[in-house]
Amino acid sequence: MRLDETLSDEARRMLAICIVCDYCSGFCEMFRAAGRRPQLLDGDITYLAHLCHDCGNCLEACQYAPPHVFEIDPPKNLADVRSQLWPKIWSWLTLLFVPLAPLMTFLLVPSDILFARHLGPGAFYVVLPWSVLSIGAGIALMSSLAALGFGIFRFWRSSGGGNPRGAIMTALADSLTLRNLEGGGIACDHGGMRRWAHHGLVTGFGFCFASTAVATVYHHSIGLQAPYPMTSLPVVLGSIGGSLMMFGCGGLWWSRLRRDRRRQAQTAGGYMLLALLMLVSVSGFALLIWRETMMMGMLLAIHFGAVLSLFLFISTGKLAHGAYRAAALLRAAMERRHG
Repeated sequence: MRLDETLSDEARRMLAICIVCDYCSGFCEMFRAAGRRPQLLDGDITYLAHLCHDCGNCLEACQYAPPHVFEIDPPKNLADVRSQLWPKIWSWLTLLFVPLAPLMTFLLVPSDILFARHLGPGAFYVVLPWSVLSIGAGIALMSSLAALGFGIFRFWRSSGGGNPRGAIMTALADSLTLRNLEGGGIACDHGGMRRWAHHGLVTGFGFCFASTAVATVYHHSIGLQAPYPMTSLPVVLGSIGGSLMMFGCGGLWWSRLRRDRRRQAQTAGGYMLLALLMLVSVSGFALLIWRETMMMGMLLAIHFGAVLSLFLFISTGKLAHGAYRAAALLRAAMERRHG
C-alpha cells in the first residue's frame, strides 16, 4: 500500500526512535513487532498502524512525548497512517445515499402509495419492491466486500505474506477479547467502556445478521414475507441487535469524545461511522414501531438509504479498519508462533 511520503517518513522516524529506546516493547504487541522490522518499509508501517489499538499507554509513559523535541506520539501518527485507507472524499460520497434514497422514493413513488397505510405480509414491497431492496443492497454489499477483500490481500502481501494456518485461533481470541487494548496490562483511560462498547457493537452486528438470515429463509423457503410479527424470530433478533448497536455506538462516542479532547486529535471518520451506525439502528426501530402508519413508506426509504451507505462504508470508510486489524492480529500471532 502506497502511503503519503511525508506521513511514512514521519512514522518511520518515530518508530526508529521507539525501536532504539525499546521501553514500550513491554507495553504493546505493536512495539515488539516493530522491533522485528528494522527496515520499516511502507507495508511494515501500515501493518504496525493496524496492530496499534490506540490505548494511549505508550504516550502516557513516553519520555520523548510532546512537548519534547522528538515529539513521539504513536497513537496520533499511527492513526494518521490508518486514515490513508479511507480517503475522506469517498467516505462522504457513500453518505449521499442517506438523503438520496428518501428523495428518490418521494419523487418516484406515487403519493397515494407512499403515504398510505399498508398492512400485512408484503406491505413493505408495495412501496419499494423486493427486487429494488435486494438488488440494491446486494450490489452495494458485494462490491464493498470485493474491494475490501482485494485491499486485505494487498495488505497481507505487503506485510510479509505467508500461510496463517495454526495462528487463526490465537488471532481470533485476540480479536474477541481485545487483549491489546490494555498495553502492558494497564487499562487505558475509559478502556473498560471502549471494550464493552466494542463487544456490544460487534455482537449487535451478529444478531442483525442472524435476523436477516432467518428472514431470508422465511421469504424463500417458507413463503412468509416481511413485515413479520413482533414476536417472530427475525424481529426479536433484530431488536436485540439494534439495541446492542445503539449501546455500542453511544459508548464509543462518549469514550472517543473524552479521549480526543485530551489528545486534540481530528477523527471525523470515526464520528461519521458511529453516526451512521446509530442512524441504521434508530431508523430500524422507527420503522418497526410505525410500520402500520402512513409514515412507513418514508421510514422504509430512510432505513434503506442508511443501510446502503453502511454497506458502501465497509470498503471506503473507517469500518474497513476492523478487517485490517484482524489481519494484523493474525500476522502478529503467526510471528509469535514462529518466534
